This record gives sequence, C-alpha cells and structure tokens, in this order.
Amino acid sequence: MSKDLVHRKRFSNSPVDSEENLTTNDYALKRHRNNIAVNKTREKKKLEMSITSEKMEAMRAENAELEKHVEKLKTKLATLKEMMTVYNKNRQDLKTISQPDKANI
Repeated sequence: MSKDLVHRKRFSNSPVDSEENLTTNDYALKRHRNNIAVNKTREKKKLEMSITSEKMEAMRAENAELEKHVEKLKTKLATLKEMMTVYNKNRQDLKTISQPDKANI
C-alpha cells in the first residue's frame, strides 16, 4: 500500500479501523487526552450548574422580598383608599352643614 492510502485509512470515519492502525502508545495517548477533555468538560458543566443554582436561590430570595413589599403596598393602598372615602364623606357632610337650607329661607 502507498503512504497516501495508509494515511487516508488512518483518518477514516470508522473508529474501529482507525484504532486498529494506531499503535498501543498512540491509542493510550489518545484515550488519555480524551479522558482529560471529558473530565474538564464535566467540571465546567458542574461549575455552571452550581453558579446557576446559586443565581436561582438569590432570585427566589429576592422574589420573596418583592412579594412582601407588594403586600405592604397593597395594605397601604387600601388604607389610603379608606382614608379618601372618609375624607370625601366628611367633606360632603361639611358642605351640607355649611350651606343653609334653601327651604328654610
């Protein structure tokens, strides 16, 4: 076989063919590099998941605080609406009292 055919076969799409042509040392080196890459990828994914989890917890805590704030604002709004109702009623009563009855004139 010519050198080109060996080279082409070595990088063929079939993993069995290419692994058969590699020497034991080459295969061991390839596996070692692959194991390092896999471990690196897994560690990166684990770190990303940890960061995402921390962000989620922070957002949940912030959301709980915001919900408490919303409830306080709703309570305050209800109080202010009640105050306005009382104010408008008292104002109307004062108008009635302060204006003389036209029927009495």
